[in-house]
Amino acid sequence: MKAKVLRFALALGFLATPAFPQKMVVLMIGAPGSGKSTQAKKISSKYGIPSISMADLLKTAQGHGKAQLGPDKKLNKRMAAAVDSGAMISSETANSLVVQRIGEKDALNGFILDGYPFTADDAAAFEKSLAHLHLPKPVVIDLIVSDSVALQRMEARRRADDKAGLSEPRLMDWRKQEAAILSYYPDAHKINGDQSESQVWSAIQEVLGAR
Repeated sequence: MKAKVLRFALALGFLATPAFPQKMVVLMIGAPGSGKSTQAKKISSKYGIPSISMADLLKTAQGHGKAQLGPDKKLNKRMAAAVDSGAMISSETANSLVVQRIGEKDALNGFILDGYPFTADDAAAFEKSLAHLHLPKPVVIDLIVSDSVALQRMEARRRADDKAGLSEPRLMDWRKQEAAILSYYPDAHKINGDQSESQVWSAIQEVLGAR
């Protein structure tokens, strides 16, 4: 009903049509298995901005997707090894992939990003890129999940990077970098990721609705 009233008011000239829709950048932080990608897709659907995953960027870059980014075969081999093993990639590689992706047309009014940044230095570089693209500082959502729940979810979803023997090392990698990332974003909105998918989504909507 509110949407119909707004369209009617715009048609009659009672309200000025905004030159651009409100821009929004959402940064999803959390351990593997915390539900970042699932919730990012929900945000994307509701707000009409793309959901960008570092894992997907890597797979596309190494030739798993529709295009291969860059001619550097050695770089692509290193990225392929990182994807297949679940290991961390270099900040330089990650930063390059993210800067290229968020500069694309569909991210003009914002995006949701998960699986990045890896370090506080990455976060600083990321915010410089946002400023360059005239995008706002990110709304940071930290999905807090226990190790037991994270491991259970990783094993249940049966992704290639969650295969036997890799889940625990990936989780430990995140725990090592977690404090550094959160130190850069002390005002991150903390949400209990152990809750059900619908409960987490409700909490995220409260955060974004309060902007």
